[in-house]
Amino acid sequence: MMTKISILSLCCLLFLLFAQNQKADNFEKFIKAIHQVESSGRLGEIYGDDGRSRGPLQIGKLYYQDAKEFSKGELKGSYSNVCDLTYAKKVVFYYLLRYESEALKSGDFESMARAHNGGPKWREKRHLTNRYWQKVKKQLE
Repeated sequence: MMTKISILSLCCLLFLLFAQNQKADNFEKFIKAIHQVESSGRLGEIYGDDGRSRGPLQIGKLYYQDAKEFSKGELKGSYSNVCDLTYAKKVVFYYLLRYESEALKSGDFESMARAHNGGPKWREKRHLTNRYWQKVKKQLE
């Protein structure tokens, strides 16, 4: 059984490997696309979904908590920090690493977008993320 330290080390190693190759470029491309879809590229304290999401990437509180828990202390700060784009990117990275690690590694933008929009069980309600995926896809082109 892996300890907390070895899981954290594994996550950090994956992050470093991820950041050192073309996949980092893919992640940035993905972030730019969802940034446009979620907030038209705006920055700062932006609220959506009747106040349930915030920041330039429109991150909900449960999404944030999932990512922060999975980061094992790597994400410092509080939910209000998702209003900062750099911090929000880290939140999205840890969320996707937790729920869509294969998509993250392979650059599967569709699965990443659907998970960002529909949550970890998006496959059970795929039809609810169709419109969102089409918007992200258009931004990626």
